[in-house]
Amino acid sequence: MFERLRHWLGSAFDRHSQVSAEPNNSAVPAADVPPDAIHMARRLLAACLKSLGAADRISEISDVRISPYRHLIELLPLRVYVYNIGYPMGQMEYNSILNSRRPAGTVFDAFELSLSDVYCGFYVYSLQAVTDVATLRLLWRNLREEVGQPIKTAALPALHLAHHGSDGSGGGTPATSANADLEGEVIPLDNDAEAIVRMLVGRPPPSQQLATYTLNSPEDIMRPIFAFAMWGNEYPFEREELIDFAHRNIDVLRDSVDFLNGSVNDFVSAIKSYDEDNQQVAKVIDLVSIFVRQLNLILSGRETEVDVRSQNIYWLICILASQVSKHILSFNVAVRYLKRDDYRIRLGPATLRPMLLEYSRLLGTQDRQEPAKLHLLLEAAILCRDSAVTIAARDLLAESDGDPAVTSRLRGASDGTRESDLDDAGREFVREIRARTYTEIDDADL
Repeated sequence: MFERLRHWLGSAFDRHSQVSAEPNNSAVPAADVPPDAIHMARRLLAACLKSLGAADRISEISDVRISPYRHLIELLPLRVYVYNIGYPMGQMEYNSILNSRRPAGTVFDAFELSLSDVYCGFYVYSLQAVTDVATLRLLWRNLREEVGQPIKTAALPALHLAHHGSDGSGGGTPATSANADLEGEVIPLDNDAEAIVRMLVGRPPPSQQLATYTLNSPEDIMRPIFAFAMWGNEYPFEREELIDFAHRNIDVLRDSVDFLNGSVNDFVSAIKSYDEDNQQVAKVIDLVSIFVRQLNLILSGRETEVDVRSQNIYWLICILASQVSKHILSFNVAVRYLKRDDYRIRLGPATLRPMLLEYSRLLGTQDRQEPAKLHLLLEAAILCRDSAVTIAARDLLAESDGDPAVTSRLRGASDGTRESDLDDAGREFVREIRARTYTEIDDADL
């Protein structure tokens, strides 16, 4: 299995390097998505909102740099991914998302375009299906009108092409949004937070569900790891799914962990030689580390300590923060969600620390996140006793312009947590937050 994957990755890099040489005239293209492409992605998302009668929400669009070669522009449930497909890993991930199994009515458009001498791929979709064909056609026409030049549709599955024009070009008169119905297309925030989370998370394809994997030999542990790495999912499973997976495969679990600790290290070392900046290999290494650490906890009877990144917690905190900011919920009501047993047990550093890093990165910029998100992250850290997030979030309260009463209460509730309580990883996390945080708007943000 290792030989096959190593051969595949090697040939894939050779193949994509040849493809990328044509638009960039360079053997080693730069990885970054150019600013012009990010600006185009924002325009595309704004066009979607206008088509759906939600132009008043354009100011809420956010921009997340997933990696140098992949940016995400979103306003839930609408998303635009833009890739630098002149870079091998950008090309691979773009091809992967083109072939992803999404329901009909969720993918509005996908195309390639050269901007600033960089060949870029755009993928415009929704986490919630649009069922009205007229609205889908409206979206597609307005997206092509926004691009403003003839382009060819990417190789999408047939079910996502039914609403496209016959020639794949962006010609024609601009469509209006007079008949577009926003209800059911953009998720209303006044819905129950749990219902919104369920809608956003959805049901992943079988290859991305741990429940579909059975270990017949120790080497089989690599099957879900490779599947998750190739998909690029940062939240591949919830803690209870991993625990269930471990119990179902308990007979070969110890040998599987030993295999990950041994043979796979030789494989990773060998495959690294194909590309010094191999993001795909990095994902495999990260997943191996997660499996080894968490499965060892289960094997030693310490299931309560299992902690993996939770997509449900991520979206729950994001939705609750938006609802508090828009006065749909009070902060105290939002906290009650976090205190529920099924959510509280999922709270932990694996989810909270990346979220606080993201918050701190945007602090002081035009894209800064709402203070309610910081308050909920601090509350969650106190609940799960993550001292590092508690201390770092408490530091950031000084820059929070949220509810003074909530800020004061959280400062008092976190006052007993001291830096002497931190382990090495916790101290490093707090240092990173302090180093990445700034409070003045820089010209680069404008």
